[in-house]
Amino acid sequence: MMSFPALAQKVELKKGKVIVDKQERFQFERRLFNSEFVLRTLQEGDELLSIIRNDNGTDHYWEDDFIQIVFPGSQVSLISYRLKDLSYARLLNMIVRDQVISRDGRIDEEKLRVFFLKYDDSPAPPFMAY
Repeated sequence: MMSFPALAQKVELKKGKVIVDKQERFQFERRLFNSEFVLRTLQEGDELLSIIRNDNGTDHYWEDDFIQIVFPGSQVSLISYRLKDLSYARLLNMIVRDQVISRDGRIDEEKLRVFFLKYDDSPAPPFMAY
């Protein structure tokens, strides 16, 4: 179990459920040896976001690692090098704290746009250019 407080919110990942301030709000699953995290609505199981960790094919070189956060319902995908070291719980806390996803699973398109502007690092940095 992982947890941490932020702005009077506590996000925990426990047994496939995301608990926000002691209430089950979402369900999640980890895939591909914990390199992919999928967040779903609690009741319907609709996919809200997917977080993919990518080592860029270089196991022991971390400079080019990144995460991709995909919001399929909004058709938004961002790539971030700055957020790559954060845990899934910490990333979710940021997303909930910034009210990108409400506690009932609605995505606020304007807040998603702001989140995208703050954390999207595309295009790829020079060391990834081919």
